[in-house]
Amino acid sequence: MKRPSPALIVSCIAVFLAFTGGAVAASKISGKQIKDGSITGKDIKNDSLTAKDIAGQLQGPRGPAGQRGPQGPAGSGGSGGSGGATVSYQLAEGSVTEDGLEALEVLCPAGQVAVGGGYNVTPPVTVGLSGPSDGGGRAGGSWTVLFEVDGDPPGPIAVSAYAVCATGSAP
Repeated sequence: MKRPSPALIVSCIAVFLAFTGGAVAASKISGKQIKDGSITGKDIKNDSLTAKDIAGQLQGPRGPAGQRGPQGPAGSGGSGGSGGATVSYQLAEGSVTEDGLEALEVLCPAGQVAVGGGYNVTPPVTVGLSGPSDGGGRAGGSWTVLFEVDGDPPGPIAVSAYAVCATGSAP
């Protein structure tokens, strides 16, 4: 078998060092060896840096303030008076004694309308309707609950209805 010549061995070593020498040199480059501002976004591989790798503030200085926008339309001013609505809670109680329907109407004070309401019942009583009503001709001035009973209860079953009323008028 023929042995390689010393010139071939030296040339192979030179080629090997030429290819690996750059990698060794690149692994030893520090920030002190890089001129400020010489590396751009093109020089950095995507997803190779994290926020921890970057020192300092990433946000630039605040820009100038923009122009003020136009003033919005004036509000309706509400109902006037003391600057706030008067709110009250009204309660009506009754009982259901037989198969059928029973209605309870909760009246709001004069000048107020029902803005909400509800009821308290126990089985076998259910509720067929719960909502604002005309309050004896005053639009929105009451809350009515219509209770339903299936079968004959063993005695009177207490029910109650309530209204949350506030200053104003129905739309």
